[in-house]
Amino acid sequence: QVSYFLYMMSSYFFLNWNNQLTTEAGFSDTGGISIAILTQLGGISGGIIIGWLSSRLPFRPVATAILVLMGLAITGFGAAASSYALTVILSVIIGFSIFGGAVVLYATGAATFPARVRATGMGLSMSAGRLGSFFGPFVAGQLLGADLGRMTTCLLLAVPVVVSAFTLVRVPLTPLKDEI
Repeated sequence: QVSYFLYMMSSYFFLNWNNQLTTEAGFSDTGGISIAILTQLGGISGGIIIGWLSSRLPFRPVATAILVLMGLAITGFGAAASSYALTVILSVIIGFSIFGGAVVLYATGAATFPARVRATGMGLSMSAGRLGSFFGPFVAGQLLGADLGRMTTCLLLAVPVVVSAFTLVRVPLTPLKDEI
C-alpha cells in the first residue's frame, strides 16, 4: 500500500504537470501537447513490454527496475528544461515507466495478499494509490507556488517513486501456485 501510494504520487505529479512544466520552460503550447501525447504513447508501449517481460522474469525485480528508471527519468526531465529533444525522450521514458509500473505493481499486489484477503488488500492498495494521486499534484503545486522551480520540484517528486521501489523489495510474496 505504501509502495502504491508513493508510485501514484510521482505518476500523477508528472501526468498533471508535465505540459505546464514544458511550456514554462519556453517550449510552445503545441510542443507541450506533443509531449503529453508522446508520454501516453510511451505508456502504451510500457504496458505491453513490461507486461510481456514480467510474464517471463520475476516481476519484483522488473517492478523495482522500472520504478527506479521512472525516478531517474523524472529527475532528468527536471534538468532538461533547455533541450526539447531530451524533454521528449525523457517524457516517453516516464510514460513507459508509469504504465509499465502499473502492470507490475498490480501483479506484485496480487502476489502479496493470500487469496482469502486478496480483494480487500488490493482495494486498500488502490485506495492508497488514489490518495497518492491527489497528493502528488498538490505537493507539486505547493513547490512550484513557492518558486522552487522545475528542477527542485521534479527532484523532490522523483523521490517517492524511488522509495516505492525499495519498499516493494521488502514486501513478502504469497506463492500463487499453492493457492490454485
